[in-house]
Order: sequence, then C-alpha cells, then structure tokens
Amino acid sequence: MTSPRLIEQLAEKSASRRNSSADFQKQGSNISKYAENKKLKSVSLNEEKFLARRRQLNAEKQEDKVLEDQMAPHEITRDFYLNEVLQITSDYEQLLSEQTRNAVAAAK
Repeated sequence: MTSPRLIEQLAEKSASRRNSSADFQKQGSNISKYAENKKLKSVSLNEEKFLARRRQLNAEKQEDKVLEDQMAPHEITRDFYLNEVLQITSDYEQLLSEQTRNAVAAAK
C-alpha cells in the first residue's frame, strides 16, 4: 500500500510542474471558459460581440478536434499530459526507492 505521505509528495511535485506548464495553464483556462459558458443563459445581441465569441469557440473546437485526432485507438501521442503521467511515475519510483533505502538503513 502506498503511504499517504508518499501520495502527498507526488501530488506536490505534480502540482508544481503543472503550475509552471503553459499547456496545463491553457487547459485550465479552457476548462474555466467552458464552465462559464455553461452557466450562460443568453447570448449577446451585439453582432460584433456575438461573432467574436463564436470565433473563439470555433478555435477552441478546432483545438479539441486536434486532440481527438491525437487520441486515435492504439496510438499514443506524447504530449504534455502524457509527459506529466510519466514524470509522476518517475517521481513515484524515486520516492519509493528512497523509502526502501531508509527502511533498510534503519533496520541495520
């Protein structure tokens, strides 16, 4: 079983990397915009504002399409998200090794 302290250390390391990643910041921004849009009960009648908003949504949809294409079955595309998963795995292995070394040293 993985200790709560180890999980906390992994979460801290991952949060630090994600906070400094432009890709994760952009994803967070997109999620926030989506949540805001979902709350809207109306759209602007001002044509310029409406069209500007529509262009922004279309650009975001295009980005989503690119991501969907990258996630085709049986293909793995290395991107910022996969890199973070691999980094968490590496951190886990490193922290687990340190715990094991410390336990062995304490047992001597």
